[in-house]
Amino acid sequence: MPEHATTAAARNTPRTPASRGFVISAPRSGSTWLMRSLSAHPQVHATEHRLFGPYHDEVHDAGSDRPRLRITLDRFADAHARHLNLTGTGLDVAGARERVLRALAEGLFALDHELTGKPTVVDKITPNPGTADTVVARVRELFAGAPLVALVRDGRDMVTSVVHHWLTKRALGVHDPAHADERRRLVAGGRVGELGRFFDDDEIGVWASLWRECVRATRNADAEVRFEAMVRDQRAVLRMLLTSLGIDATERDLDVCIAGGRFEAASGGRPRGQLDPTADARAGVVGDWQRVFTRRDGEAFDTIAGDELVELGYAEPGWWRELPQDLSRCA
Repeated sequence: MPEHATTAAARNTPRTPASRGFVISAPRSGSTWLMRSLSAHPQVHATEHRLFGPYHDEVHDAGSDRPRLRITLDRFADAHARHLNLTGTGLDVAGARERVLRALAEGLFALDHELTGKPTVVDKITPNPGTADTVVARVRELFAGAPLVALVRDGRDMVTSVVHHWLTKRALGVHDPAHADERRRLVAGGRVGELGRFFDDDEIGVWASLWRECVRATRNADAEVRFEAMVRDQRAVLRMLLTSLGIDATERDLDVCIAGGRFEAASGGRPRGQLDPTADARAGVVGDWQRVFTRRDGEAFDTIAGDELVELGYAEPGWWRELPQDLSRCA
């Protein structure tokens, strides 16, 4: 599969200008960067409505004294439908719940258009564990004909980025590894080598499984974007993606998009590649997983998602055998 993209346009499938599009990816795969870039285009507004998948949780961010709610529209519709007072009326409660969801989703997109005046809205979805197939199926069902873009990153880099991301967050009620506090301290101090091992088994299991799930669920997407291709040639990727969305992409428009997605803007001025291990925009580089994967981590990832890693061209069979036994080399 080519690294840059496989598009509907490349397959000579005719496309009409789209009013909606969707980008679906595993978390920490470059979707925020892509959305910032797209939203800088004068005809595109990029959002994250968290439409589908039955999920909610509460998260404590570093420096905050109160949790924030993360909830999908699916879960909200479940809760709201209980208050429609339809029980005992003979009406279809499940059908009413579906109408609530559809009305909310349509209303959000209508509001996007109204507030921004932009003709195309692109919504990003990073499915929660166990929901990727549902997310894709629901997008296809409720927004038939809307382009669906798969954003893919090397799963090992994705796992590395996700676990770093959670160093400064805690999901309430979710198990926090016993070594989490010590790990935060050592990683923040640039002393990852003292950990011996950065990940625990549960983390590799959960996030490698989610990466595999997202890759499988989006195999029939209308276009594919690779994070690595964005790092190498963002202009070419944006040109392809805008074309697949039915949007004209002049060189001036592309300049604006690239400027809008600059890593420095998200990192507070730090350039791409300059690592801040506990920042939200941490490094934005390719291959960072090699700093923190041990042989045990590699073998565990390979057991879960090695076939997809090889299929996508990110690794050769047996890649994990050359990894070190521990992280002492990083000290």
